[in-house]
Amino acid sequence: MKQLFEVVLGSGPTLFQWSPTGQYLAVSGTSLRVQILDRHGTVHDEISLGGKEWVSQTAVTNFAWDPKGETLAVLHRSQINKFESSANTADAAMVYRPRQKECVRLDFGGQRHEFTHCVWDGGGRVLALGTGKGNVLSYDAKSTKITSVLGKHTKAIRCGAWTTDGRLVLGGDDNCVTVSSASGDTELQLEIKREARELRFAPEPDRTGSGIGINGSRVTNQTQRVNQFSVDVGGSSLLVYRLGDGDSKVGKYETEQTQAVSGLRLSGKHHPPDELTFPQKYGKLNSHVWLAHTLLLIGFDSGYLLLMSTESAEELREEKFAVKAFEAVQVNQNLVGKPGLHLSWCSETNRVAASVGAVVKLFELTRDLRLVELKELSTHFDKNVTVCGVQWSMAGRVVTVGANDGVARTFLAALPALASGTATQVAYLSSLMELSVLDLGSNLVTAVPLQAEPLFLALGETHVACGMNNQAWFYDLSVVSDETQAPRLVNQREYLGVVTAVAMGAVYAIALSE
Repeated sequence: MKQLFEVVLGSGPTLFQWSPTGQYLAVSGTSLRVQILDRHGTVHDEISLGGKEWVSQTAVTNFAWDPKGETLAVLHRSQINKFESSANTADAAMVYRPRQKECVRLDFGGQRHEFTHCVWDGGGRVLALGTGKGNVLSYDAKSTKITSVLGKHTKAIRCGAWTTDGRLVLGGDDNCVTVSSASGDTELQLEIKREARELRFAPEPDRTGSGIGINGSRVTNQTQRVNQFSVDVGGSSLLVYRLGDGDSKVGKYETEQTQAVSGLRLSGKHHPPDELTFPQKYGKLNSHVWLAHTLLLIGFDSGYLLLMSTESAEELREEKFAVKAFEAVQVNQNLVGKPGLHLSWCSETNRVAASVGAVVKLFELTRDLRLVELKELSTHFDKNVTVCGVQWSMAGRVVTVGANDGVARTFLAALPALASGTATQVAYLSSLMELSVLDLGSNLVTAVPLQAEPLFLALGETHVACGMNNQAWFYDLSVVSDETQAPRLVNQREYLGVVTAVAMGAVYAIALSE
């Protein structure tokens, strides 16, 4: 993969997170600052942090963007104290708005807290913060009010997420998963065998309007939420629970047979959880991600990747596909306290990014539910480098990799199919902000640096045009004599409507706009 840009923030591990819109990238390293970059790698802003620098830990323990990508929550270490050396514990929290470049440090009235997790609700208004003592604090971004709920868990809260209907699900070191209402009342408590390491919600199925269920049974209410989530139980098993709506009941469906429509089994909050256990050859569970509302991808410390379906009770323990993608020794070389295998899923391109040790691999999910490795896109770092995390962004165009050498690298993984040609030349998008023009007679390739990421492209005899929205840029190719000389921008036009296509002649250009 072609590297687009990199960020260096210290000499140890890195932590990063893209905003949901792909507009901003937040990065932290061992140095006491956070950098906010735009999608092209230009530094948008920098936030200074207090405290002590640790060579083996990032200054920030948690990033959490709101669903709209307008606000970033940051948990970090600000002072030297008894828990500062813990890699997953912070004592300070802030809220940052990149568009306004505004940073608000949350004031807890002089009380000290050990923050272990944070997550925004679906509306981006309420931020839930879990602590090392099992308490929950809620920050209302609109009123700036902070409320606390004591004793939600008896030990540290490690993971959690909000349901689509505004309930908070949390897992902790006390071998317990809780479901709470928006007001903080505990609605459900699940006892599990070990600590909760990772909690993820499955995407909601697209079930608008009425439809036909299995065996021809008709579903009369297809707007009910599933709220299906999974919990990594101490790396030994995976718990799958279908929470349903707040007061969902089987009676909302015409027949009990329709409970199994699309494998959802919406029996509400009294439905017992399903526990997925795995053969010993797979080892311990490292990471998992939902690819669809009935399809799970699970990664193990042995290097195996496993696809499992939750379509029905019978298929819940049936393997759809398994592949040994990495060697076990690569997994075991990872950082202490960090999962050995990292996964990221891109639904727009049906691709999976997986990393272990110094290796990053990309896979494509086929229609018959197989993972095909894209070997030409694999990346191998120096043997002393260990990957700390991997994440897709920009609808699968780029993938960012954080490593323990203090560097977060962003690579180009895919480009839009944008090209134009004449009898003697071909122009194509060679990077997010670069065109290449190939002369078919001389094989001379001319690079054209662009003003922005183009959505349309047209090539004429002596000029090339590209642009986005209602803007177009025209470059002169006639004065280029070798590959080191960039074509000159000779015209820039702004049209009255959004341009959908451009055609070029020897003298004139014509644009089709709304």
